[in-house]
Amino acid sequence: MDTERPLEHAAVADVAAYRRRTEVLGAFFAAVSAVSGILILQSYGTFGRIEATAMLVVSALCVVAMGIALLPLSRRARARLSDVLSALIVAAYALPLLFSAWGPPMQDPAQSAFRPIFGFTGLVYIGLIVLKPTRAGLRRLWAFYAAQLVVVLAAVAVHTGFDLARDGMVALLLWLVFGNLFFILMLASLEYYARALRVVGAEAVAADALRSSETYLQLVLHSIQAGAWGWRVEGSEKRWVSPRFCELLGWEPDDPDAPDSVVALLHPDDRVDFGATLDRQLGHGALFDATARLRVRSGEHRWFNVRGHVVRTEDGAIREAVGAIVDIDDQVQSRQALADSNARLEYLAYHDALTGLRNRRYFLDQFEHELGRARRHHEALSLLIVDIDHFKPYNDHYGHSAGDEALVAVAGFLSGCARRSVDVAARFGGEEFALLLQSTDAAGALRVARRIRAAVEAAGMPHQRAPQGVLTVSVGATTCEPAQAEVAEIDLMIEEADAALYRVKSQGRNGAWHYVDAVNEADAEGDDSPSAQH
Repeated sequence: MDTERPLEHAAVADVAAYRRRTEVLGAFFAAVSAVSGILILQSYGTFGRIEATAMLVVSALCVVAMGIALLPLSRRARARLSDVLSALIVAAYALPLLFSAWGPPMQDPAQSAFRPIFGFTGLVYIGLIVLKPTRAGLRRLWAFYAAQLVVVLAAVAVHTGFDLARDGMVALLLWLVFGNLFFILMLASLEYYARALRVVGAEAVAADALRSSETYLQLVLHSIQAGAWGWRVEGSEKRWVSPRFCELLGWEPDDPDAPDSVVALLHPDDRVDFGATLDRQLGHGALFDATARLRVRSGEHRWFNVRGHVVRTEDGAIREAVGAIVDIDDQVQSRQALADSNARLEYLAYHDALTGLRNRRYFLDQFEHELGRARRHHEALSLLIVDIDHFKPYNDHYGHSAGDEALVAVAGFLSGCARRSVDVAARFGGEEFALLLQSTDAAGALRVARRIRAAVEAAGMPHQRAPQGVLTVSVGATTCEPAQAEVAEIDLMIEEADAALYRVKSQGRNGAWHYVDAVNEADAEGDDSPSAQH
């Protein structure tokens, strides 16, 4: 496991370390200041035991607090410790101020004139601690420093005449002019330090929030099996993809050959439709959603859903696009398999499995529909029933396999003679077939019946158990004329066609006859040639 801390976590840790270091240094300087105050004031004889004890206690507390600050503490404990340190630092500077301003008089009355120096300087430093090193506070500090120089130097000039031979005069002036100057400069640097600390802290928090958001986003995208991608017109990285994007396409995330574009992976047959879909959708908004096949690393193409959002410039041009891809190949294949299965079931529900013609169920449904249409439009409707002659002896002699081949052959002749798309040919049952002819009168129905009979006989399929020596069919026809459409019924028309078929069989089979009286028996038995046209 990679134990390296993320950048934003390191930044947060650094901020905490800087704060801890500041607190420790503050406690250290407070302790040093307290001890220095004891030594300086004691040398002038202004300290008693009570004052010295108080200063030593403050110094000791500063050292203890400094040690505690070095320990690993909770956030709440560290906040309380910070308040305690601030109070100790103020006390370490306030006590010398109080003792120097209102303590016992100095042994040398002339030196008492310098007591305001300690008070004024301490007041400035305490004010800075309270006000914090802001820019406004630093400007006021420079003003205080200038005022302090004027006051102190004027007092020194009046009381001592700048007598550098006096004990402590050089140290006093060095401390006043340069020591305070360096201290102010240090506080000025602390202002920049504090500002940088705030920036680093804000950036660390933002980076931590960003990394958390990215982590959650990657988890969400991974859980929904989505790969993110982006594209922008300008910038150093015009295209980028997430690790999951590469994984979905079969590449390792760190593979230099991993793709960085969706368009380059599109199946050639899907490019035009994909582009048209995006143009249509983006013409009405900023969102797009399309499905296409993308090439994966193995070279095959899988179905993906590609969706996203575009960002436009003020003039409407696309500046950037972001989105995700989702592998839906299994769903597409499942839907396609289901559609194929449904189509197959629908085919089997309305087709004869052996011959490929419509089955009896579909034929009767269509018959009812066409009969209603004939009534509405006052058109003729004809029905043919075709039966294979001597089919049982054919099966017994040649076998059922040959019988199935004969059924398929006759079905082909039936489909070939029913040339119009509106004609419906079906296997009616066993060796019996039916043909529904829309807008066809009795003469036209008889011509089609003769054509079917002639086509089967001309095929010359051997049938040793038949008188003709070849396979033949008998055809019975009937017609619902426009004048009869209102009273016509399906069962009645089937009975009429069966009666016509029975008439053909009773006269030796291999013929065609129409039930309608208007077509005389001579026409049914005479012009029986394949040249008759429908």
